[in-house]
Formats: sequence, structure tokens, C-alpha cells
Amino acid sequence: MHNKTYWWLKHVFIGPLLWVYNRPFTRGVKTIPETGPVLLASNHLAVMDSFFLPLVCKRQLTFLAKKEYFTTPGLVGGIQKWFFSSVGQVPLDRDDKDAQRAALKTAKGILAKGDALGMYPEGTR
Repeated sequence: MHNKTYWWLKHVFIGPLLWVYNRPFTRGVKTIPETGPVLLASNHLAVMDSFFLPLVCKRQLTFLAKKEYFTTPGLVGGIQKWFFSSVGQVPLDRDDKDAQRAALKTAKGILAKGDALGMYPEGTR
């Protein structure tokens, strides 16, 4: 998957600021395959982790994001929805009784397309 908005945010608008002000570092990023399905599991200590992992990866990552990022009302909610949709994140209803099954089905679909899936194992789903 290649999304133009994702590329512009990562390489022009947000990414350079994150590199300058936060100076993220990694180990093993070069072992991530350039094509084909891949699952990247990471620690999730802060909301910024969802910015740093995609920043250091060459490939676009898709995360299963809580649906509240897509449904919050008002201006802030609209900006959140635009941002998360623009960078290819997929909403997940964590309160649905079948949320775990839906998450697994969605994740399998992302991987079946040959895309890169990012996840945080200690998350709620």
C-alpha cells in the first residue's frame, strides 16, 4: 500500500520534525522485508510510539486503531478522523462482543494483501 498523504506527512510535514526533536533510534529495522506481508510488534509506552515506528520503517504500516479516533465529534474529532484515515489506519470497535474476532479478521486481510501490519501486543486487543 502506498498512500500519498502518508508519504507527505512522513517525509515533509511531521517526519522531519520528529527526527530533529526526538532523534529516534532503532535496531534491526534493516531486516524488515521490503515487500510481502509482515507483522511488526512493538512496545507501546506512549501515544508517540505510533509515530516513531512508522517513521523508522521504509514501508507504510497499518495499525488497527480504536474507533474513537474516527468517531469523536467536533473539530478535534474531525482532525483525528482525517489524520488516521489519511495514514491508512483501520478503525476497530473494542466494545463489540466480537472485537477480537474482527481484529483478527482485519489483520489477516491486511497481511493477505501483502501489506505491513503494526501492532502493540500489550494493547487491549
